[in-house]
Amino acid sequence: MTRVVFLNRKPRPAGNFSIETIFRLVAAHLPADIVPIWHEAPCYSNGVRQRLRNVLDARRHQADINHVTGDTHYLALGLSGRRTVLTVCDCVFLNHPNRIYREFLRKFWLEYPARRAARVTVISLATRDDVLENSRCPRDKIEVIYPCISDRFVPSVRPFNRECPQILQLGTAPNKNVNRVVAALDGLSCRLVLVGRMRPEIDEALRAARVPWTHVESVSEDEILRLYSESDIVSLPSLSEGFGMPIVEANAVGRAALSSNCSSMPEAAGDAAHLVDPRDVQALRAGFQRLIEDETYRQDLIERGLKNRERFRPSVITGQYVELYRGLLEGR
Repeated sequence: MTRVVFLNRKPRPAGNFSIETIFRLVAAHLPADIVPIWHEAPCYSNGVRQRLRNVLDARRHQADINHVTGDTHYLALGLSGRRTVLTVCDCVFLNHPNRIYREFLRKFWLEYPARRAARVTVISLATRDDVLENSRCPRDKIEVIYPCISDRFVPSVRPFNRECPQILQLGTAPNKNVNRVVAALDGLSCRLVLVGRMRPEIDEALRAARVPWTHVESVSEDEILRLYSESDIVSLPSLSEGFGMPIVEANAVGRAALSSNCSSMPEAAGDAAHLVDPRDVQALRAGFQRLIEDETYRQDLIERGLKNRERFRPSVITGQYVELYRGLLEGR
């Protein structure tokens, strides 16, 4: 038996649990000869003292394979390097406005942990390029393994609302580009459903625009599934993403998605989403209009999406991690 410990961040009460969702699926689909161990850091990743406690705790909970699943990359510094896998989901932390703190993060969240780990996995080619650009990690040490999507995301048949389609926007962080989405939808006959913390600048844009809207602060997986099934179009024209999972989730549920032609999103979408320049409000508007008005095109994207989601089934993605783990144990 091989024991694999998944080393995770301490969950926050109203946090984003996408990393945890991915690796719980991987853990659940491992073969019988690989035993998963789920371990959460004792402290939130705040301040030197709490982070040091997390490193020492991770060191005490090592197994045959140690897998640092993301966000708390610095945990790798306290682990046996030859049997540690580090997953980097994105490098958004390198956008910190303070130059000195940004350099601290680059060293202790990326360069030193990547150097320590035996293997580094990333969830997209775009993230791999960011890692290569911002660290001295050798290219052949990095492997792209995409996220997997829960089998709970299944096609949901619902007539398209031609009169006032519901557009689902997941996420309100600055990279989600919500202000431009609002500007693009201004005056169109639709309803925008926003999921995420309401930021003052978004609230101001919504109140100035002619866009009916609904806001939900945080949601469970059951509620996310309901929102997808009630939507007509899914919106993710982000400026950058580690991967872009809402595209694949929209594919799986049977909804047309509009996303960006940059960062990792073309990788996630393949040919199964309408991709535009996210900084071009007119391109965004034209994209939404086409998805609303062109039934043939919209249905074609939906059919392509159902095929695209097959690439991200848990069994497929878990198989790639199993091969990686076994390679480490065999010294490859």
